[in-house]
Amino acid sequence: MNQPNLPNERLKCVKDQMPDPAFLEKMVNFFKTISHETRMKLISILAIEEMCVSDLTILMEMNQSAVSHQLKLLKEQELVTCRREGKEIYYSLKDHHVLNMYRQAYSHLDESIEYFI
Repeated sequence: MNQPNLPNERLKCVKDQMPDPAFLEKMVNFFKTISHETRMKLISILAIEEMCVSDLTILMEMNQSAVSHQLKLLKEQELVTCRREGKEIYYSLKDHHVLNMYRQAYSHLDESIEYFI
């Protein structure tokens, strides 16, 4: 694909550093996944501690099928991971990146709220 002639080196440098379309689509899907209230609530719970599905259903006030479906979507985006212990499946955030992302968003929004009060 031909790149348009960019008016200066600064714009060329920026364009060269931009993610490719496939990666941008992956990012869009990632943000679509976390922009759902139910999934964000699950992330909020799992940011506090690992939790089994049966306890998540109680906290979420949803049936197991609905909670499991939302967890599946989070797992597909590599936001959560799970382990089996007997008959129970325990979910946790996938890694420190997910926890840090959650904490950064929370901190940013909490700071914004305090600013406008």
